[in-house]
Amino acid sequence: MERVWIVNEALYARRDSLPQNRLAEMVCVANLDELESRLDPGERAILLATLPVLKDAAERFPKALAFHLLPPDLAPEKLLLAVRSVLNDARLQHDLEAAESVAWGGDGGGQFDDPSIELLGSSILELSGARNMESVEQAISKALVQIAPVAEVKVHAYPDTASSRVVGLYQLAVPVHFQGLLKAHIYVRFSGEPDAKQMEEVGEALLNLSDAVALAVERNLMISKAEETKTVWEASFDAVEDPVAILDDEYLVLRGNRAYGRFAKLPVERLMGKEPAVVTAEQLKAQPVLNVNEWDVENGGKHYRVYFDTINEPLGAGRYVLRFHDVTEERFLTEKILAKEQVAELGTLVGSVAHEINNPIGGILAIGQILQKDLDASSPLGQDVANIVHSAERCRKIVQTMLSLVRKADEERSDVSIADCIQSALDLLQGEAQRHTVRLKTAITGTKSVALVMGNRNRLLQVFFHLLQQSLLSIGEKAGKQAFDPFLNIEMIPGYGNVEVRIEDNGDPVKHEYEIQSSVAFTVAKMLLEEHEAQFFFSRLENRNQQRIVFPLSERNE
Repeated sequence: MERVWIVNEALYARRDSLPQNRLAEMVCVANLDELESRLDPGERAILLATLPVLKDAAERFPKALAFHLLPPDLAPEKLLLAVRSVLNDARLQHDLEAAESVAWGGDGGGQFDDPSIELLGSSILELSGARNMESVEQAISKALVQIAPVAEVKVHAYPDTASSRVVGLYQLAVPVHFQGLLKAHIYVRFSGEPDAKQMEEVGEALLNLSDAVALAVERNLMISKAEETKTVWEASFDAVEDPVAILDDEYLVLRGNRAYGRFAKLPVERLMGKEPAVVTAEQLKAQPVLNVNEWDVENGGKHYRVYFDTINEPLGAGRYVLRFHDVTEERFLTEKILAKEQVAELGTLVGSVAHEINNPIGGILAIGQILQKDLDASSPLGQDVANIVHSAERCRKIVQTMLSLVRKADEERSDVSIADCIQSALDLLQGEAQRHTVRLKTAITGTKSVALVMGNRNRLLQVFFHLLQQSLLSIGEKAGKQAFDPFLNIEMIPGYGNVEVRIEDNGDPVKHEYEIQSSVAFTVAKMLLEEHEAQFFFSRLENRNQQRIVFPLSERNE
């Protein structure tokens, strides 16, 4: 068994825990002096060390068989890979020296005993550097054409073999064995009909090259499998829907998937070696200190959950995995559920209050109506009592509208007048509009403006109540900052198969946008509009804000 000498003080301190290679004994020494004292007579060292030590070793051990650099990372896996590499270098050196010995008659001097194998040594070197099967075939062909008129060489790695039809084109087939295992077949086609001597010489040359060919074939198969594995991994990595990036020690991007490129709005190639998008390297450095590996960020109007994980025992340069998961829809659904719960609680409260108010209003209305009957037509109190009855009836109508606003009954859908829903919402908000002295202009009545939509009246009433209240809130926000002439315009515009409701005001636009993004009321309104297949648009125009709601018309509209 070969011995691989490792010269390194750090490894020497823990030499008892070194991994072992089944093909070689790994021996660790602290320095070159100890190595020299422990070498057997005539032993040619196979050496692993750092670059300064190797330079010194090359002078002290000129007959060393192979040198190789120690990996910077002294992990067991990396160490075994380095041992395997230096053993391959030693085998190739053995093969080269054996070929030279054959070519020079065994004593290293004089003329070639057999000029036909003059290029055997160089062919072994070429085979050691072959990166694909084509270069292996070229190296073999280059050696064989010096012996006989060889037209073509084909190498088939085991278990792949040439078909009987293909074999018929070749005149010589040589199996390649290594360590008792069949590794490949070499097929040779001559340009003419070779004689027995040429066939024998070519066969002998191929046998002399068989170890080098076997190693080259095995290496190429490993490279092919590695490339195939890499391709499959990259395809799987790119297929991940979440944006994912692998980062190095400095928190810079080593590799990102396609989703990450779309997330960062840059080609993945341009992200290599740069800080990850949305979060900075400084922020990532702080996470291990804070003991936090999950947090939320916003990007492009969407909400993401960030996962930042450390790669344990990395085999490459990658140290961290950064992943972004889009939780926008999850948050929206959560807000919907919370909004429904809050609306349900609010409905219970409003229903209770409305019933409590409805009872005294009913009493006031009944007494007022009795007084109207008892009073003479000429009584000066007649107008006062009429005003009381009118106000009580108006209060009762408002209470009934409030109750319908929160009533669950009706999940039923029918043809609903949009104009009727808007007017009912205005009745509820009339006091608020008067308090801000709002100029109210409506264009929702008339034959052309009357439109029916298939839906639930109570729910559509909620929608317009929330949207009109949103306009009044923005007017109130602006009124608290400056003096101006507030207005609220409501218009219905019929279209082909749809009707558009346009609500315009000159309130504070920032308040509008805040309500759209944050208020539970607007979340509920948007949810109810989706139930009715309606679309909502908000625009900031010059000196006014515009809310547009487009409903599909009912089939009953003519």
